Amino acid sequence: MAARARNVMRFSLAAAITAAVCLCARAVDADETRGLVVRGTTVDELVAFIQQAKEQRPAESPAADMARRTAQQRSIVVAADRILALEPDDASATRAWEEKLDALWQLVTFGADGAAGELREAAETMQDDPHRGVSRRAAFLLSWYRADQLRAIKDPAARQQEAVQIMAEVGKQLARADTDPRLITLAAKLPEDLEPLSPRLALQASVDFGAALGQRDDVRSRRAADHLAGLAKRWQMLGQPVRLVGELHGGGRFNPDTLRDHVVLVDFWATWCAPCVAELPALKGLAARFGDRGLKVVGVSLDEDRERLADFVAEQRLAWPILCDPPLAGGTSHALADQLGVKTIPMMILIGRDGRVLRLGTRVADFADQIEALLATADADALPQKPQR
Repeated sequence: MAARARNVMRFSLAAAITAAVCLCARAVDADETRGLVVRGTTVDELVAFIQQAKEQRPAESPAADMARRTAQQRSIVVAADRILALEPDDASATRAWEEKLDALWQLVTFGADGAAGELREAAETMQDDPHRGVSRRAAFLLSWYRADQLRAIKDPAARQQEAVQIMAEVGKQLARADTDPRLITLAAKLPEDLEPLSPRLALQASVDFGAALGQRDDVRSRRAADHLAGLAKRWQMLGQPVRLVGELHGGGRFNPDTLRDHVVLVDFWATWCAPCVAELPALKGLAARFGDRGLKVVGVSLDEDRERLADFVAEQRLAWPILCDPPLAGGTSHALADQLGVKTIPMMILIGRDGRVLRLGTRVADFADQIEALLATADADALPQKPQR
């Protein structure tokens, strides 16, 4: 309790000053709430205010609603700070910290100025709190904040070291029975965020997190474990040979021998996937730029509506072969997508002339430089060699 009192004193000085100024029987103060009035001078009154603020109805327009929701969460932070400044009983202090942490999280998701720094400070203060409801929230939020800031670290070695520490902390939290439910989302997302930094770390995270989540009985954890297993399968194929087979759009079977001695970019996509469709102009440009130098593009469509696919291909004048096997039993995945662990689209796979996977990505821009370098090397190798004297 003494440690908690020190935390309250340390973190709530501004709130204590504000509360001391409010000498009237019932305070009405709009300071720091950005438009939403905080009412109450006692713990019970402030708790009631927080509950009422959370129950407010949405505004009529999206813009007005966002402004209202931002003011709402700001007012909850102020009310929680006032509760803590009153040195309440243990249960009230626990609830105030929980409400404050959750409100700061909402403000960060809204993009509110300064909210991320406030959230980090609050989470660092309370991550070792003896009350599990507070400490598990704080531990998750601090891990989330560190993961969100990872890309801002410029030094590659420092960034990788921070990634390893974040992975260890998330793994530690997953081993507990009472983790914050939002940790499951972070565990499912973090490996993909790590991929541009280090496919090796991404693979390790997907395997470790998937194993931990697979031990749980709830549906959400199991689904996340399945997702991570697909990611692990995908990253495990780096450096491995891949043979593309399947039914062709328009009829017949695809002949993988047509790809021999070529650099190949495989595009997993669907007509209903807006980000996939957005990449098609760049993909067409890449095919036109490098097609006569040894690049082959192969599409793998996850569409179930073959007629819609045929109309779209004709309309867009897609000139490369497109594989479109029927969905697997019990699901919508293409057999090749399942084999290669492709769980989300868009997804692109770069294959070298030796048939081995070189790189994974979601945008054409991820591959353009590497494709040019690979083809330039091949062009140089094809030049006649000067006879040695």
